[in-house]
Parts: sequence; C-alpha cells; structure tokens
Amino acid sequence: YNEAHIMVENKPSRMIVEFEIGIPRNSGYEDLIKVVYDPERLFPRESEALINVGETVAVWGKLAVFPTYDETGKRHSHLRAFAENFTRGTALPEYFNEVKFDGIIAQDVHRRVTPLGRTLSDFIVDNCDGQKHNYIVCLAWGRKADMLKLCTKGEQISIKGRFQSREYNKYLDENTIEIRTAYEITNGSFSITVAEA
Repeated sequence: YNEAHIMVENKPSRMIVEFEIGIPRNSGYEDLIKVVYDPERLFPRESEALINVGETVAVWGKLAVFPTYDETGKRHSHLRAFAENFTRGTALPEYFNEVKFDGIIAQDVHRRVTPLGRTLSDFIVDNCDGQKHNYIVCLAWGRKADMLKLCTKGEQISIKGRFQSREYNKYLDENTIEIRTAYEITNGSFSITVAEA
C-alpha cells in the first residue's frame, strides 16, 4: 500500500522491514495494517527483499507488539502483523482478514453501551509466545460483548476475529488535536472460549 521501509531492532545487525497493506471491508472502509518481516529469513536474494507499492501479497504470521518512544521518553506500543511467510503477486480470489490466538485476560473487561445503543466490550489479552508478552486490545459487540461480562482478569481465552485499524483524535491540549491510528482485534463473530486459568 505504501513504500516498504527499514526498521532496525536493538539486536546487533538485525534488520526488520515494515510495510502497510490495505484490506477492504464489505462496508467499503479499508483497514490499513502494518506488516513487519525479517528479509534475511524470508528472501535469500537481496533483490527480492523489499515489497513494491501496489503489489498484491498474502501474509501469514503472528501478532507482535513493537515499542517506540516519543521525544518525551514516553513508551508507545504498536501492534503489527509479523510475517512468517507470504506470497507475492498472487491474484487472490477475495480479501481475507482473520486472526486467531490464545492468551490471558490482562485486565477486567470494560463494557459499555454506545450512543446508538450497541453494546461494546473492550479488553486486553496477554498473548505470550514463551519469551515476549504481547498485550493486544480486543473489541466485542452485541451478544459477544454480553458474554464477556462473565470473564475476569487472569482467565484464559481463545480469540478469533479481524485485525482492524481506525483513526481517532487525540487532544494534546485545548488547542492541539493529533490524528492517531489504533490497531485492534474485532469482529461481531468473535469465537470466544473461556476456561479457568
């Protein structure tokens, strides 16, 4: 969707590449998802390492949270799709956006009703891969949101949903508004299985 650019991790001599893909929804809105990958592992030939603007790709991998720090030293966490494999230039029959993962509910579920009368629950899941804790924001709507009122911090949960992006206004002060992007897992058809931790 946009030009791939190089990120450098703290680990010595490790290069990570980031690019953005657009995935249309049925509503016509397009989720813009950040994808990162290790070019040395996926592409033996250096000439193939960067993705081109407008190129069609199918990505398989896992969710990963990457920290960054602003000019004040404040830490920000950014959810990304970490590509473990993908195909390029493939004419895909349809756009597909699905995420599945297990984890622990990291804080109590926050349930509320929107001004339009829809029930919404938001919660954070700790998806630990054995080495790193990835705290992932999840949203559930309607009956799925109501089901989550029985869930508490520390319980195990299995999630199936869609990786989405949305823009929001961040009010830095009464005269300054900054447009930011949130990345979340959401869907009205969440598949939720809760078991005792």
